[in-house]
Amino acid sequence: MSVVIATGGSAVLELETMDGAPPAVRVTVSGVAAMTTFTLQRLCEGKTITVPGWRAKQFTDSYVDTDWAAPTNRPVTYTLLVNGAVVASATITLPSAYAWLQDPLQPDKAIRFGLDRDGDTAVLDHKALKQFTRKGGTNLMPILGSSEPAAFGGQRQAPSGALYLIRTFTDTDAATMASLVEEAPILLIRSLPGMVGVPALAYLTGDVTQLPFTTHLPGEQQQYWSVTGDLVAAVLQAAVTGSVTYDQVQQLLAGYTYDQVQAKAAATTYLDWQKNPIIFSTL
Repeated sequence: MSVVIATGGSAVLELETMDGAPPAVRVTVSGVAAMTTFTLQRLCEGKTITVPGWRAKQFTDSYVDTDWAAPTNRPVTYTLLVNGAVVASATITLPSAYAWLQDPLQPDKAIRFGLDRDGDTAVLDHKALKQFTRKGGTNLMPILGSSEPAAFGGQRQAPSGALYLIRTFTDTDAATMASLVEEAPILLIRSLPGMVGVPALAYLTGDVTQLPFTTHLPGEQQQYWSVTGDLVAAVLQAAVTGSVTYDQVQQLLAGYTYDQVQAKAAATTYLDWQKNPIIFSTL
């Protein structure tokens, strides 16, 4: 786990890489003396977007959150702003040996995949990402007396018709893919640098076709999943799963008195508990 800390005039920004499924970046803002409204942005490969859930985050003292959609294997610069003014900025790289397909709002529903076969890990088929269409954002208006129409419109659109052909080898991965297809209207693919033609983060809306290959043969579980979609704007809503729940904390502390918890946790801080609500299990 790498840690990067940037100190601003009114806050301290701390970034930590987190291994897991999927990997993530934990963001901690501390040293906030009065109630303040913050916006957190990240810059990667020349594109800046607001971190999900951080469009206008209001708090005092400190706050901890997890960026489940952080790009991997690339430098990512996080910038903390107040009223458009930069308070603190820091750069971190989140390592990952695999690409990830996940639900933007339920990051615990995710599947990793590689570019080459690695045991039973899902793999991106060699037929994937061979063609992209960038639709023109213009409308044509005929002009009386001219064979050349006038063009009205905006910027050319992001790639459409992008084909991600993913092959799974286990029942677990197949079940995860089925769940993603059923519940996530927009899919997030966190790409590897070797995946040519697609950005570090690709939010896709489109069709998913399930192609059983050897599923009906004894001992074989291979399935193809054809994800064909158009790249759309990032989902900025905060994730609704992936965090420790109140019930989990209650279960952990069951059987202890308040005084026992106080005594055992005397050396910890409120910020420590914010970062890890089940820290009691490590004491």
